[in-house]
Amino acid sequence: MPNFEEIEKLPFDAKRLFFDLKRMGSDEIAKAHSKNPECPDSYWYFLQKFGYGQIRNPNEPINYPAHFEISKNLVSASADYYKDELIFDNGAMGDVLFFGFESTGIGYGFDTGDGYGLVCVDNYRIVTALNLSFERFMVGMLVCYPDIPFDYDSGKWVIETGESYSIL
Repeated sequence: MPNFEEIEKLPFDAKRLFFDLKRMGSDEIAKAHSKNPECPDSYWYFLQKFGYGQIRNPNEPINYPAHFEISKNLVSASADYYKDELIFDNGAMGDVLFFGFESTGIGYGFDTGDGYGLVCVDNYRIVTALNLSFERFMVGMLVCYPDIPFDYDSGKWVIETGESYSIL
C-alpha cells in the first residue's frame, strides 16, 4: 500500500498546499473504486489520506484561481469533459479518466488503454504520457509548486521545461 511518506520530509510551507483538501470516507471510496477497480491503489489511498479539492498557496488571495484541483470523482475525457473522441487521434490508447485539472483547463489522468499510466491532456487534446506514478506525481506537486512534474528520475522531479527539483 502506498504511504506518501516523502511528504513528511517536506517543509511545512510545502505541505500547507494540501490543507484545503477534503478527505473521502472509506464508504465513498469503496463505491467509487467499484466503478474503476483498475485505477491505481495510490489514487484511492490519496483520496482517503489527503482528499480532493484545490491545491493552493494559502498566502494567495481567496479569489485567486487555484493552481490545481483534484476532482472528487474521475472524469471521462471523451464522454464528460471534451464530449468528443479527439484524444484518440492525439495519443490516448483508451479513455482518459481525469483526476485533476490545472487552472487553465489542462487535465491530468489515467489512460485506461495504457495500463492506467499517467497522462496530461492539453487544451488541444494532445495527450502526453508522464513518466511517473500517481504517488510521485502528487508528491512532485508539492516539491515543484507552482510547476507540474512530468518525470521522475533518481530522486528528482522534472517539469516540462527540463528543470528539476528534489526534496533535499
